[in-house]
Amino acid sequence: MISTGFQSIICNKVADLWEKYHSRKVRVVAFPVTPTAIHDLVYKPDSFMSKVFDHQALDNEEIVASAPTRNGPAYLAYLPLDLLFSRANDLRSEQNGWDLQVKAGAYCARTSYYQKKLLVIDAEGNVSADHADHEADHFAFEADIHQLNLTGRSCNAGSHFVVPKAPFITSLVHLKQGMDVSILEYCTSQECERMFPDVDFSKNEAVDNFVRVCRLYEVCYNIEPDEDDDSLKRFEALDAYDRHCLRELGKNHIVKEEEEWLKKLNSL
Repeated sequence: MISTGFQSIICNKVADLWEKYHSRKVRVVAFPVTPTAIHDLVYKPDSFMSKVFDHQALDNEEIVASAPTRNGPAYLAYLPLDLLFSRANDLRSEQNGWDLQVKAGAYCARTSYYQKKLLVIDAEGNVSADHADHEADHFAFEADIHQLNLTGRSCNAGSHFVVPKAPFITSLVHLKQGMDVSILEYCTSQECERMFPDVDFSKNEAVDNFVRVCRLYEVCYNIEPDEDDDSLKRFEALDAYDRHCLRELGKNHIVKEEEEWLKKLNSL
């Protein structure tokens, strides 16, 4: 238990840091429609028309660029930190005055397509149009994206963010979205940087350092996930580096040396 005096000092310190960082722009690479089945429909990476990659066609001020990738369209967004995080406000906890919580982990995409095909892949890898097999996926062709909306968890389980040079923010938004898709290989931070070579992603580092030393609301289960908690499935589905970052963040809930924690906050 943190002493009352340090509660006040640390709460005030984090509040001051939040005022400093909450409006900082985070450079996010978002994959809103990845090649995973949504119900029985798959949007393949090459199914999107050229106008999808003209960000002016989208009514989203925060979207500044786009690029085709093996995981479908990637969008570069400049998001204020307070669109992704907020100060926790839960009266059940007397110590949550300095906790942050994750608000968004994905974009939900409003999409359309002009045609779809029902394709079947047999055991030998042969592809055929077998309409008798009702369990096969439908594949969209000539697809379009009309709108992107920030959300906690998208209806497309493959939708996700990557925040290059910000591993702690990335791990938190991944957990928020729920990375429970095993058939999709997610792009790495380095790959995302190569997609947008003119962007200085090092500007994410200062904000990531701030998040790294904060306590995160309801993140303590990431040290010892509860077997009965739905978060366990999401936690185990993350890659090893995400899990490492979340365990490190979870340790902020076990404060053994108050002075050491305050020293970390004062270093920002």
